Amino acid sequence: MLPLLHTFRAAAAAALILLGAAAGARAETIDTSSRPAIPLAQPLLLDVALAGTRLVAVGDYGVVLLSDDDGRSWRSATTPVASMLTTVAFADARQGWAAGHGGTLLGTRDGGETWNRLDSPATEDDSFLDLFVAGDGHVLAVGAYGLFCETRDGGASWEIRHVLEEDMHINRLTRARDGAILLAGEGGLLAISRDDGASFTPVDSPYEGSFYGFHQLRDGTWLIHGLRGHVFLSHDNGASWEQSPIDHEVLITSAVEYSEDRLVLGGMGGWLFVSDNRGRSFSARQAAHLAAVAEVTRTPGGRLLLVGDGGIEIVPVP
Repeated sequence: MLPLLHTFRAAAAAALILLGAAAGARAETIDTSSRPAIPLAQPLLLDVALAGTRLVAVGDYGVVLLSDDDGRSWRSATTPVASMLTTVAFADARQGWAAGHGGTLLGTRDGGETWNRLDSPATEDDSFLDLFVAGDGHVLAVGAYGLFCETRDGGASWEIRHVLEEDMHINRLTRARDGAILLAGEGGLLAISRDDGASFTPVDSPYEGSFYGFHQLRDGTWLIHGLRGHVFLSHDNGASWEQSPIDHEVLITSAVEYSEDRLVLGGMGGWLFVSDNRGRSFSARQAAHLAAVAEVTRTPGGRLLLVGDGGIEIVPVP
């Protein structure tokens, strides 16, 4: 379990990032079928995704926030839970899913305006840490202690699968540019699937600490990031790795390839790390208002948007 001050996508209910703790905040029992999300001046937000051109952010207390003006203004959506939502993903402008602590799985068919509970095979002690849309109606939900759930009917039914030999936290799934699914997790866990998640093959890891992102850059380079400022690049599909220097030993939670050469990483302490040479070196700066960055993304209008501990921040492109 992670020692970091309540890591975002995977930590205790008082924590912050889509990562890998397992202390699940149990879903609160709600008498009505739905309720407005709790308004918070500075919410703890853990993920953000695009539903068409709409931005959808999720976080603690079942909060879902929507923006239709490239992140300039936000409004609350309606949710049926008060548990921590750690992850959100969309197949298109209307159909999407959210998940989090207490084994919570939610679905929307109106771009995030309203959400319904989905029958979850997970228990109240389980925590989902990431969602991945693999194809038409095919969604993977992963989390703490090797939790791996799959639906092929858009969320109407789910099944638990065992894809790892050990019950390691699965922190992130991403799509490689060649179509493979890349998996990053606890204890140096790296794996790749070339059959849309039916099976995963281990990838040799250069580090025994946990990873929170595994990406393929535009030039084909693999990039991984994780605990204590560890960032590695591979130019030969994981056969060898080289470490990129980072000045601050903080957990790096997220990454976005902003342009062909520019890469931005976000992490604990509100740190941002910017590279203009495809990850070989980075310069550091801090967000103005966030105590930690859970997710960094590029908006449809080309703005750099951060969500995390303290809400939402749009920063000038470094």
